[in-house]
Amino acid sequence: AIGMTLFIGCLGLQWALLLEGWMRGAGMQMSFNVVSFIQANRATAAVLVSFGALLGKTTPLQVLVLTLCELVFVIINKVFILNRLGVWDVGCTMSVHVFGAFFG
Repeated sequence: AIGMTLFIGCLGLQWALLLEGWMRGAGMQMSFNVVSFIQANRATAAVLVSFGALLGKTTPLQVLVLTLCELVFVIINKVFILNRLGVWDVGCTMSVHVFGAFFG
């Protein structure tokens, strides 16, 4: 379980950084700072919440697919909640915890 959690953390952080950069319209030239790493960690937390429900039942390949697919939907959900609905999501309750619980 610890190895899978570290795997999700490493892969998820990198994938979330790329996805959030593309969603901002950065194209192939992206600049990263501390804020972008914090946002990527929050997106990866949703995958870890989902993985908690699937712990012990998944293979590493399934965890890989879960991480790559779920992060796409987490970022889209976050953009929709924050930009379209204009919701003030303090502590990422809706965009991380609720989404991760429903997705898992």
